[in-house]
Amino acid sequence: MLDRALKICLVLSLAYNPALVFAREEPLAEDPAPSLAKASPALALQSNETLKETVRRLRREKKRQYKEMTRGFINKIITEESVTNKREFLAGDAKTLEECIERAIAVAIPAKTAQERIKLAKQRILKAARDLFAEGNLELEDRGGSLSGQAFTADSYHVRFRQPVFRGGNLWHTLQKERATLSGARAERDQIANDLIQKVSEAYFDSIRTKLALEDKEKMLAVSNDILSDSKKKWDQGIISEIEYLNVESEQSQLVHDVEQAREDYELITLELQKELGLDINEKIELAPFYDYRAIMAKASEKFDKERKGKAKPHSDLGETDQTLDDYIRLAYDNRPDLKMEVNRLRSSIMGKRAQVGKLLPQVNVTMDFGELAEAFTDTVDDPSHRPEWQFIAEVSWNLGGNTVKYTRDRDQNAPSVSQFQAGSGSTTDKHTFSLALLDNLEDVYRVKEAQVEILDQFVKLEEKEREVVREVKEAYYNFRRAGIQLDSEMKQVLYRERLAVLSKHKLEQNEIQASEYLMAEKDLSEEKSQFHKAMADYYVARVGLNRAVGIRGLLPVKEWE
Repeated sequence: MLDRALKICLVLSLAYNPALVFAREEPLAEDPAPSLAKASPALALQSNETLKETVRRLRREKKRQYKEMTRGFINKIITEESVTNKREFLAGDAKTLEECIERAIAVAIPAKTAQERIKLAKQRILKAARDLFAEGNLELEDRGGSLSGQAFTADSYHVRFRQPVFRGGNLWHTLQKERATLSGARAERDQIANDLIQKVSEAYFDSIRTKLALEDKEKMLAVSNDILSDSKKKWDQGIISEIEYLNVESEQSQLVHDVEQAREDYELITLELQKELGLDINEKIELAPFYDYRAIMAKASEKFDKERKGKAKPHSDLGETDQTLDDYIRLAYDNRPDLKMEVNRLRSSIMGKRAQVGKLLPQVNVTMDFGELAEAFTDTVDDPSHRPEWQFIAEVSWNLGGNTVKYTRDRDQNAPSVSQFQAGSGSTTDKHTFSLALLDNLEDVYRVKEAQVEILDQFVKLEEKEREVVREVKEAYYNFRRAGIQLDSEMKQVLYRERLAVLSKHKLEQNEIQASEYLMAEKDLSEEKSQFHKAMADYYVARVGLNRAVGIRGLLPVKEWE
């Protein structure tokens, strides 16, 4: 009998398992985690301490830094996997923008939180889908004892199903609500990724800008030191005036200040990039050069010469100008993740209201119970035979203005028990029950109104997000166009300052100007180079910003200016 009951239980579990029913659902594409089983070049750089010792040391250091932080939380954020991934990232060559973006998304807590929300939404969908099916319950019982001084034995099994027949759409709309929540969670994850791309790109390009600016300042300082040394000798020999020497000395002192300022800017920007990449302040990385200054200026000089000679039309790289502002706005409506997130939240609120309305409609459930019972006195029968038992219950309940009206029909058949075993027959009953509970369920009435208010609130948020998206697209579009024009202008300025510097050097060699005048020309060129690097960084950031505003990563490829 037990084997038969276990077989029934297995069949029912396979038939009513929603995880199998919904197994065809398309899995969520997640970022692949690097395998720890693969050999890493970073591991070869370790000294004598093992990976586990490194993790323990980092945990101790973190605890010393933040004494109020619990050890359990520290153990979660500092793991062997996180340490290995960081070492692999630091051990590579100069980092490209894509590598920095992947690292930032992998370590960002908001991205991990969004991924956990997606997993939670999937579990809630599974629960909502499960509620559409019958509830199954298997009960096995083996008992014995005495009745009126006579020993008896009994065993039984029962299988019970409770199937919702009609719930006013409550179960179905609850499932649709959870699906909308899942879509919103995925859109939230995509928006977090887009925001991270924007932040990392800004820090990346600013780091390159400040580094190049620092190198230019240091080169200029080396030139000024040589000029100051020569001027000092000439002043001592009476070749130049004291005013000229003091002028050179003043310019050199200003360059020292400029170098320190450039170094401070570089360190602060690098600190921002380290934060986005989850690195400590003492963990430095080398960034891959994104453009070649000399190559760009050579192309620009050739292009401008052709324009001046009338062999080419004036042109600046304003991006893919074949797409108008309206085109970008339409793309944003179709692809912007945060706009999709608000739409799905609105849909979730609408489905939630429909589910609440369904609770005010009649609720019909059917319960079926069948099984077998064997019970007898031991002095009469050693192995009592099994007799069938069954029960059928139909329930109808209705919330009428907060009052619950309920009708139940219960029909069942019981197998013979020891109390009536001599009769050799069981019992069959048919029972009808009607009940009325006054004002016991008022919460379902006012929750409908709450759901309606939530829909209106969410609709207002959607409208606000829509205006915000349109404004961001317009700002990003004009920023991109302006950045292209500004970069074009800066190239012309740099070419102009380079020729002035060459001319000043020639005049200095011919003793037509003083060293301070040549130094001023070189300083102006250095300042113009800094402005060029800033314009180049702004141009690339503007491209990334327009991609983010539209919601399509890579719509405008981040490539070298042409």
